Amino acid sequence: VRAAHAQSQRDNELVRARTYALQLRDRARDFAARDKASRAENAQLKDRVDALERALERSAHLEGNLDYMKNIVVRLFTMGEEGFPQLLPIVATFLQFSAEENAAIEA
Repeated sequence: VRAAHAQSQRDNELVRARTYALQLRDRARDFAARDKASRAENAQLKDRVDALERALERSAHLEGNLDYMKNIVVRLFTMGEEGFPQLLPIVATFLQFSAEENAAIEA
């Protein structure tokens, strides 16, 4: 009878241990899924921060050179069409035109 009782206790402990192991496995999977989601979100946030930093740099660049740009625009209007080829590279550089934008303007 004692042996049967001891075996019953071991069986109960084994069931509890297996149940606990399954719970730990499930928690580990949950943590892994959360970690993966957090890493993806972190990458997206880093990309967003980079984009905002570039926008801020552009904004500071434009603000710092607004008078210069105003003078270029005034020259563009006062020189007429003959000044356009001379001033376009300056405006394109100042406004940081892409290659596609430059091509569209020159076409």
